[in-house]
Amino acid sequence: MMEYSYSRSRYTACPCLRYVDGYYYIICLESAPFHRWIPYIARSRDLKEYELGVINPVMWFDNEDKKVIHPERFTAEELDYIAHAVNCNNSDFDMCEYRGKTVITYSWGNQFGKEFLALAEYDGTQEEFLKSFFAD
Repeated sequence: MMEYSYSRSRYTACPCLRYVDGYYYIICLESAPFHRWIPYIARSRDLKEYELGVINPVMWFDNEDKKVIHPERFTAEELDYIAHAVNCNNSDFDMCEYRGKTVITYSWGNQFGKEFLALAEYDGTQEEFLKSFFAD
């Protein structure tokens, strides 16, 4: 069954798989140089041959990941810990559609034991989000 495996030529992990209009869309974590991990998107009609999105990566880690939704629920020490945590990773990508928007959850951190959950939002449906990474 390895013929149905996405990318045996490089590191991929944490797949998020969706089916829309005849395509399987897969968002996988990929390893980048200098100990960094970022999600890339590809699609397939048969789960054997894949087309990489023309826009990649799906997201790139930055300080926006560290925003705390309810800072009043944390101590000053915890907020400082979050603010100074190393961020070289956006992994464990997942999403759902809610009220016409795509809600995205993911993990950020250092991939070596200090990980945090984050929330993002795309102002459109999952179908629009997935198709936006491809030329057609």
